[in-house]
Amino acid sequence: MTCGPVLALCLAHNDAVAQWRSMLGPKVLSEAIEEQPDSLRAQFRVEDSDINMLHGSDSDAAAQEELGKIFQVEQTLAVIKPDAMDEKEKIMEKLKEAGFMISCQKDMNLSKEIATEIYKSKKDSEFYDNLIDHMTSGPTLMMVLSAENAVDKLREMMGPADPEVAKESNPDSLRALFAKSIMENAIHSPSTNESAQEKIRVVFGDAQFDWDGTLKGDRSDASDLQPEEEEAADEPSTEPDQAAETAEEETMEKDE
Repeated sequence: MTCGPVLALCLAHNDAVAQWRSMLGPKVLSEAIEEQPDSLRAQFRVEDSDINMLHGSDSDAAAQEELGKIFQVEQTLAVIKPDAMDEKEKIMEKLKEAGFMISCQKDMNLSKEIATEIYKSKKDSEFYDNLIDHMTSGPTLMMVLSAENAVDKLREMMGPADPEVAKESNPDSLRALFAKSIMENAIHSPSTNESAQEKIRVVFGDAQFDWDGTLKGDRSDASDLQPEEEEAADEPSTEPDQAAETAEEETMEKDE
């Protein structure tokens, strides 16, 4: 199994495990050839080898475990900021086209407490207060996105924090397409898997996900999942003055 490439498939069917194992035939190749010559193992055997070339999970539990090991889907938090809410449908479509599953989502007005939790790594930055004011100035869309290597994949898709830089270096990125400024740059996501899991808990509480990214409990969205802090809309902030914007552009190299 380690001497060369293999092809792993996730098959979906009513009673998929039993159906697939029935098609495979006996594990012992000689038995498959003699007893079930139409089975897949008998038909696709390798001459002069007694090793069967096809594998199937032997139980639902084993299937879930094996799928989780092979298809290593992870989750990350995506936040569509107040400045891009008018474009949220377009952004969501771009995310789906890129292969992300939107595992759960909710529209919410961030309280200052939740905003500070999401951006706590920026608390010593000069632009921090203006950032918190902006994030609490209107509704946001919170999403848990699932994909293989989701954290890095989304960061790459977002592009640089400065939309002018994004337009030059990654013109198809979300910030190149939808951002207005470094502060109003459309979308935020954590930069590490550890941070992503922490921020997901802040917003979606104890939400759990299956190996393929679906929300456990058969709910297509998590609008009923409450964040650890109560949602509350703060008073809209005034726009930062030009000096503050200049300082932000010089120091806000990336949006964690």
